[in-house]
Amino acid sequence: MTELGTLVRGDHDDLTHALRVLADPMASAGQLSATLDHLVVTFPAHAEAECLTLHAMLEAVQPPPAVYFLIAQVVAAHLAQESALIALTRLQPGTPRFRDSAVLLGSLIQQHADHELACLQPALVDHVPRTMHEQLAHSYTSERARSLELAEEAARFAQHHARRRSA
Repeated sequence: MTELGTLVRGDHDDLTHALRVLADPMASAGQLSATLDHLVVTFPAHAEAECLTLHAMLEAVQPPPAVYFLIAQVVAAHLAQESALIALTRLQPGTPRFRDSAVLLGSLIQQHADHELACLQPALVDHVPRTMHEQLAHSYTSERARSLELAEEAARFAQHHARRRSA
């Protein structure tokens, strides 16, 4: 059985790896472009899926107030990361400032991942019925896939209209 924590950690590892590539002064322009595109699509999918899944869990379980507080910290961390990602996308890839911004975002994601592992995941084990853990993992996977699909549709739509304008 796949746990929610395992899926979330996998996303955190993927995002951290992408940010290491963006911070690498030896990365090619093609690597930077592809990795930034990947990050811009996968980060929102991760954040939305995690928040929706945790919100549904709160409604179903109504855990102690401390768990609500831990989830509020997840949401706040995602907002800070989103702000840092937006700032990163406004910079010229490959520049020192861009690399520093990638390092900052990577640090925010790593601190968030460490906090979730140390605090939120044990709280979920303690306060969410064991029978619901698989449902949480399925919800996360479904929400993430839906978000990725919408992002891909939006990208195809934008490419189609860009081609039509240039023709």
